[in-house]
Amino acid sequence: MALPLSAAGFAGGIMIVCYGGHAANERTFLAWVRTGIAVIVFGFAIEKFNLFVRVMAKSSANSRSADICLRSMICLYLRRTH
Repeated sequence: MALPLSAAGFAGGIMIVCYGGHAANERTFLAWVRTGIAVIVFGFAIEKFNLFVRVMAKSSANSRSADICLRSMICLYLRRTH
């Protein structure tokens, strides 16, 4: 028994009937993976920054200098990103 040819001409090969839908699903999946990785990295960055602020607060003589340090770091970061 001969296998029928698909639209692409493959005999008996597996062919995705609706490739557009499959490609859209794959793009959505990859976008979710990318978003998840970004959220994880953002969480690590926040935790590292929190650790830095705690160390600076303990090492400073008063909390005023730690507050000034924190504000200056935020200003430098915002200036660099915008």
